[in-house]
Amino acid sequence: MNNTIFSKSFNFSTQTRKSPHYNNAKMGNYCHFIARMKKGKAKLVDKNNTITINEGDIFFIPASHPYQSYWTGDCITIHDSFGFEFFPSPKDDLFTMQVIKNPPQKAHEIFDEISTNNTVNLHSVSLLYSLLDILFPYMQTEPKSKAEIIVESAETFMTNNKNFSMADVAKNCAISESVLYSAFKKVKGATPVDVKHKILVNKAINILSTTDYTIEYISQELGFSSATYFRKIFTEVTGKRPKDYRTYHGF
Repeated sequence: MNNTIFSKSFNFSTQTRKSPHYNNAKMGNYCHFIARMKKGKAKLVDKNNTITINEGDIFFIPASHPYQSYWTGDCITIHDSFGFEFFPSPKDDLFTMQVIKNPPQKAHEIFDEISTNNTVNLHSVSLLYSLLDILFPYMQTEPKSKAEIIVESAETFMTNNKNFSMADVAKNCAISESVLYSAFKKVKGATPVDVKHKILVNKAINILSTTDYTIEYISQELGFSSATYFRKIFTEVTGKRPKDYRTYHGF
């Protein structure tokens, strides 16, 4: 695997925020996060639950899960945060957004070791998956709903194909377009078109970061109708123009 692609599949950091702080992740994060609160408190709110996080708590946020977060404390909050795209779940269930209750001390020791420098390398990644293996038995799951199964199938189709319409996505899922839109609204709080754009922009980010292909070539390769439309969608999703993103990331 390309070293840049490998490193971008993980995100290890220690986050320090001035408090109070609010964040609205209405479309969720691009990857899963396992984290530990070092100082301060937080509340994570989704459509079903409010989760309170205190100092010392280990918590999990699944990828693409819409939520809002409220960070409070004595001036600042600090938490170790390990992001990862590939989730080797031992079950076909969903791990919910949650505080992990009574994790073993070994989990905290691994947090300490990774967060010493938060460098993404083979050793730290192997430690991350050892941490997940330790925590799996302590994590709560819930069966996937029909809407979540539809969204998962649709996202897989959109990730693996280009030049498709929402009618094509619905047909692949053996449902109507109206059911497709209803499922995405329920699970993501967004339309399937919004999610399609996010998937395509994530692909574009990878290409921009690892090649010198022209913007015109990238837009055509990803199935956009024109380079102008690609630039518009990229800027809406990231807040940066493709050219600026490439310049900032040094390619």
